[in-house]
Amino acid sequence: MAPIHGAGSVAAGAGFGTFIPLFDVNVAAADDLSGFRPLNAKRVVQWDWFLQMDSSQAPFPQFARKIDTKLSNALAHLREDLHDRTALANILAARNLVRGVRMRLPSGEDVARKFGLMPIALSTEEPKALWYYVLKEAELLPGNDGGRTLGPLGSIIVCATFAGFLKGDVRSWLNVQPDWTPDSAALLKPEDKRDEGNWTLASIIRLSGLPVDGTSFP
Repeated sequence: MAPIHGAGSVAAGAGFGTFIPLFDVNVAAADDLSGFRPLNAKRVVQWDWFLQMDSSQAPFPQFARKIDTKLSNALAHLREDLHDRTALANILAARNLVRGVRMRLPSGEDVARKFGLMPIALSTEEPKALWYYVLKEAELLPGNDGGRTLGPLGSIIVCATFAGFLKGDVRSWLNVQPDWTPDSAALLKPEDKRDEGNWTLASIIRLSGLPVDGTSFP
């Protein structure tokens, strides 16, 4: 999900505090965040633009759009094939559907049943692809306020992915110190207690020692 201003990250050093587009369809060698190339050292996330931190100043942090099946313009028209702007590679939805077929991914309904979930109802015109199903589930789930969070199947997939990373990384806390738990009284700061003292992503970023505002970058 892209922030409402369309910035994918913020540049540090001489360029910190500036918006950088996620994708730029107009220039072949665009200064954007598209992948498959070395990461520029200045391309770092200014976390107080995305999460509520001590250094966050209005109009930040930015809010992400709610999850639904609609694509923003930046994602609907990519620039993988500069010679043919109508190519499937230039359309994220088409690219995801083709990848799902090539990788023989099961349908969203089948995966939901595998996890013991009641599948959501899709119309006959809607694709059964897992990618589409996860977005539609978040959009339609009762009590989810129309896409504020992932639905149950999307949440299971995301959580299982992170759990797999932690379990597979021999240097993760899960493997190095499996009995470690955070000392809330000593480590939580006032901004971390907005949700009744629960740990937030902002808490984790701060404790990791990562720079969170533009003045902190070398």
